[in-house]
Amino acid sequence: MKSYPYPIPSVNNILANLADGKFFAKINLAQTYLQLRIEDASAEALTIIMHEGAFKVNRVQFGVNVAPGLFQNFLEDLLKGISGVMPYFDAVLIFASTEEQLCQHLRLVL
Repeated sequence: MKSYPYPIPSVNNILANLADGKFFAKINLAQTYLQLRIEDASAEALTIIMHEGAFKVNRVQFGVNVAPGLFQNFLEDLLKGISGVMPYFDAVLIFASTEEQLCQHLRLVL
């Protein structure tokens, strides 16, 4: 797996962005890293040896040190252009100044 130093937003940055909101929602994503497929070369490096034999993975596994950066980059690319949305690790933070705007942002995200 390639080195992937993608920056994770700081808490101060997130709080500064959320300061514009009056209404908030949070979506937690289950088993986040398992949503991302990996390349064959990376799958070879991440092969797990068990008593039943070798298990070649095809998804990013928890504990891989580049996984947070990979997933942060993926979510930011996926959600770019939607105002009032901030991905942070396995959560999508959504904020707006009105309840109607929040519902519009939620629909776009979903």
